[in-house]
Amino acid sequence: MTNLIAVVGIHLNGEKGHITYLAVSPVWQKQGLGTYLLRLIINLAQKWHCVRLSLEVRKDNKIAQELYCRFGFVTNFVRPDYYQDVHQDGLNMILDLPIKQKKGKNFG
Repeated sequence: MTNLIAVVGIHLNGEKGHITYLAVSPVWQKQGLGTYLLRLIINLAQKWHCVRLSLEVRKDNKIAQELYCRFGFVTNFVRPDYYQDVHQDGLNMILDLPIKQKKGKNFG
């Protein structure tokens, strides 16, 4: 039997990316997996020339919000009753990514 311990998803659309989900099994939390996956996704987005990432997080999920804030995400707006199954508002958070310089000769 295989157990899923962590998962992350991203939707890339031109210069914008949206983290569709990031979850770590409760047994495996507080071991750096969320940090690792978020760093991985940010690096991937930069490779694909994204300049902004967004995500939604439950308003009561302070642990996830702290993780995102450590990476520089800021709350953009509130989505009322976004998580309808638990009647929770969602926070839309965004991160502006630094533009990576293309490698090559510098003519200037």
